[in-house]
Amino acid sequence: MNGDIHATNNQHDKMKEYRAISSLKNLNDAADRIEINYNRLDSKSAGLLKDTIANTLRKITDLEDLKPEIKEYAEKLKKQNMTYSIDIDYAKIDDQDLSTAYILKQAIQEALMQRKKDLYLSLTLNANY
Repeated sequence: MNGDIHATNNQHDKMKEYRAISSLKNLNDAADRIEINYNRLDSKSAGLLKDTIANTLRKITDLEDLKPEIKEYAEKLKKQNMTYSIDIDYAKIDDQDLSTAYILKQAIQEALMQRKKDLYLSLTLNANY
């Protein structure tokens, strides 16, 4: 019987993780600014997002024709990403010629979609009926 309680708690935790990622994905899709608090996410989701953001920002700052103010903002975001939260204003990183805001937003969106899919599969495959 104790096993059933733990399975139920695990399902509850996975559902909370799924909802948090789903909500963040919807917000990122609709908003021009997003704040990600890594403490509110499970460690796997937080790690995936931190890595995705760090790698994408590195690619953006390596672009040759990047405007200095955008590069400066991207560097600021890199430092913020090493803390417990990051606040991304896509307008401040937007270089229309280089599509930098689009690149960052899409990278985050893809990471969120993949994590949401993984959590959904975990929920459905490990359902306790």
